[in-house]
Amino acid sequence: MFKETFTALESAEEGALIARLTLELAGLSEGPDVFGYVALDHDRIAGAIFMSRLRTGDEDDLFLLSPLGVHPDYQRQGVGRALISAGFDSLRQMDIAVCVSYGDPDYNPASGFDSVSEDVIPTPHALSMPFGWIVASMDGKEVRPVSSPTRCVATFDDPSLW
Repeated sequence: MFKETFTALESAEEGALIARLTLELAGLSEGPDVFGYVALDHDRIAGAIFMSRLRTGDEDDLFLLSPLGVHPDYQRQGVGRALISAGFDSLRQMDIAVCVSYGDPDYNPASGFDSVSEDVIPTPHALSMPFGWIVASMDGKEVRPVSSPTRCVATFDDPSLW
Protein backbone atom coordinates (compact mmCIF):
# COMPACT_ATOMS: atom_id res chain seq x y z
CA MET A 1 0.00 0.00 0.00
CA PHE A 2 2.79 2.46 0.86
CA LYS A 3 4.63 1.82 -2.39
CA GLU A 4 1.52 2.37 -4.50
CA THR A 5 0.44 5.44 -2.52
CA PHE A 6 3.77 7.27 -2.54
CA THR A 7 4.46 6.33 -6.17
CA ALA A 8 1.14 7.96 -7.10
CA LEU A 9 1.78 11.03 -4.93
CA GLU A 10 5.51 11.53 -5.47
CA SER A 11 7.49 9.14 -7.69
CA ALA A 12 8.40 5.48 -8.14
CA GLU A 13 11.66 6.13 -6.27
CA GLU A 14 9.82 7.66 -3.30
CA GLY A 15 7.30 4.79 -3.33
CA ALA A 16 10.08 2.20 -3.19
CA LEU A 17 11.87 4.08 -0.40
CA ILE A 18 8.77 4.42 1.79
CA ALA A 19 7.86 0.76 1.17
CA ARG A 20 11.34 -0.30 2.33
CA LEU A 21 11.12 1.90 5.43
CA THR A 22 7.73 0.52 6.42
CA LEU A 23 8.94 -3.06 6.06
CA GLU A 24 11.87 -2.23 8.33
CA LEU A 25 9.61 -0.52 10.88
CA ALA A 26 7.17 -3.43 10.84
CA GLY A 27 10.06 -5.81 11.52
CA LEU A 28 11.50 -3.89 14.46
CA SER A 29 11.21 -5.55 17.81
CA GLU A 30 12.11 -2.52 19.86
CA GLY A 31 9.25 -2.96 22.32
CA PRO A 32 7.41 0.28 22.95
CA ASP A 33 9.67 2.27 20.58
CA VAL A 34 7.66 1.54 17.40
CA PHE A 35 3.98 0.87 16.81
CA GLY A 36 1.53 1.25 14.00
CA TYR A 37 -2.06 0.95 12.88
CA VAL A 38 -3.67 -0.31 9.71
CA ALA A 39 -7.06 0.78 8.37
CA LEU A 40 -8.82 -2.02 6.51
CA ASP A 41 -11.72 -2.07 4.10
CA HIS A 42 -12.68 -5.74 4.28
CA ASP A 43 -9.42 -7.43 3.20
CA ARG A 44 -7.89 -4.37 1.52
CA ILE A 45 -5.47 -1.99 3.25
CA ALA A 46 -6.90 1.53 3.04
CA GLY A 47 -4.12 3.18 5.02
CA ALA A 48 -1.47 2.75 7.68
CA ILE A 49 0.55 4.79 10.13
CA PHE A 50 3.74 4.25 12.12
CA MET A 51 4.91 6.01 15.27
CA SER A 52 8.47 5.73 16.57
CA ARG A 53 10.21 7.08 19.64
CA LEU A 54 12.59 10.05 19.49
CA ARG A 55 14.93 9.93 22.46
CA THR A 56 15.83 13.28 23.98
CA GLY A 57 18.45 12.54 26.60
CA ASP A 58 17.30 13.43 30.10
CA GLU A 59 14.00 15.00 28.98
CA ASP A 60 10.69 13.35 28.15
CA ASP A 61 10.78 11.36 24.94
CA LEU A 62 8.77 12.38 21.89
CA PHE A 63 7.26 10.28 19.13
CA LEU A 64 7.68 10.70 15.39
CA LEU A 65 4.66 10.08 13.19
CA SER A 66 6.12 8.70 9.97
CA PRO A 67 5.07 7.45 7.61
CA LEU A 68 1.34 7.90 7.17
CA GLY A 69 -0.11 6.59 3.95
CA VAL A 70 -3.64 6.41 2.61
CA HIS A 71 -4.25 4.50 -0.59
CA PRO A 72 -5.41 6.86 -3.38
CA ASP A 73 -8.79 5.09 -3.54
CA TYR A 74 -9.45 6.02 0.12
CA GLN A 75 -8.11 9.57 0.30
CA ARG A 76 -10.34 12.41 1.47
CA GLN A 77 -12.59 9.96 3.34
CA GLY A 78 -11.23 10.48 6.86
CA VAL A 79 -8.90 7.45 6.86
CA GLY A 80 -5.77 9.51 7.55
CA ARG A 81 -7.49 11.49 10.29
CA ALA A 82 -8.70 8.27 11.93
CA LEU A 83 -5.20 6.77 11.83
CA ILE A 84 -3.68 9.93 13.34
CA SER A 85 -6.38 9.92 16.03
CA ALA A 86 -5.62 6.28 16.92
CA GLY A 87 -1.89 7.06 17.11
CA PHE A 88 -2.50 10.11 19.29
CA ASP A 89 -4.77 8.10 21.61
CA SER A 90 -1.97 5.56 22.09
CA LEU A 91 0.56 8.30 22.82
CA ARG A 92 -1.75 9.81 25.43
CA GLN A 93 -2.15 6.39 27.08
CA MET A 94 1.67 6.18 27.19
CA ASP A 95 1.84 9.67 28.78
CA ILE A 96 3.74 11.04 25.79
CA ALA A 97 3.14 14.80 25.57
CA VAL A 98 4.55 15.60 22.11
CA CYS A 99 4.38 14.10 18.63
CA VAL A 100 6.41 15.44 15.72
CA SER A 101 6.34 14.68 12.02
CA TYR A 102 8.21 15.68 8.92
CA GLY A 103 5.91 16.54 6.07
CA ASP A 104 3.59 19.06 4.53
CA PRO A 105 2.45 21.46 7.29
CA ASP A 106 -0.69 22.18 5.27
CA TYR A 107 -1.59 18.48 4.83
CA ASN A 108 -4.29 18.42 7.46
CA PRO A 109 -4.40 21.33 9.90
CA ALA A 110 -7.35 19.69 11.66
CA SER A 111 -5.04 16.86 12.75
CA GLY A 112 -3.47 19.16 15.35
CA PHE A 113 -0.01 19.71 13.85
CA ASP A 114 1.65 23.12 13.66
CA SER A 115 4.99 24.15 12.20
CA VAL A 116 7.88 24.13 14.65
CA SER A 117 11.47 25.31 14.43
CA GLU A 118 14.45 23.01 14.82
CA ASP A 119 15.52 25.49 17.53
CA VAL A 120 12.48 24.40 19.57
CA ILE A 121 12.65 20.67 18.83
CA PRO A 122 15.96 19.54 17.34
CA THR A 123 15.81 17.01 14.53
CA PRO A 124 17.96 13.87 14.52
CA HIS A 125 19.52 15.03 11.22
CA ALA A 126 19.51 18.25 9.18
CA LEU A 127 16.24 18.72 7.27
CA SER A 128 16.12 19.10 3.51
CA MET A 129 12.78 20.97 3.91
CA PRO A 130 12.97 22.93 7.20
CA PHE A 131 9.40 24.16 6.80
CA GLY A 132 8.20 20.55 7.06
CA TRP A 133 9.02 19.97 10.75
CA ILE A 134 5.66 19.91 12.54
CA VAL A 135 4.50 19.25 16.10
CA ALA A 136 1.33 18.32 17.96
CA SER A 137 0.74 18.57 21.70
CA MET A 138 -0.90 15.46 23.15
CA ASP A 139 -1.90 17.11 26.41
CA GLY A 140 -3.11 20.48 25.12
CA LYS A 141 -0.23 22.33 26.78
CA GLU A 142 2.28 24.52 25.00
CA VAL A 143 5.15 22.49 23.57
CA ARG A 144 8.28 23.11 25.63
CA PRO A 145 11.61 23.53 23.84
CA VAL A 146 13.85 20.46 23.87
CA SER A 147 17.38 21.34 24.93
CA SER A 148 19.14 18.09 24.09
CA PRO A 149 19.69 16.39 20.72
CA THR A 150 17.08 13.90 19.54
CA ARG A 151 17.86 10.35 18.44
CA CYS A 152 15.55 8.30 16.24
CA VAL A 153 15.09 4.55 15.81
CA ALA A 154 17.63 2.84 13.55
CA THR A 155 15.32 2.80 10.51
CA PHE A 156 15.29 6.61 10.38
CA ASP A 157 18.91 7.13 11.40
CA ASP A 158 19.99 7.99 7.86
CA PRO A 159 20.66 11.66 7.00
CA SER A 160 19.41 11.16 3.42
CA LEU A 161 15.90 10.53 4.77
CA TRP A 162 15.71 13.93 6.38
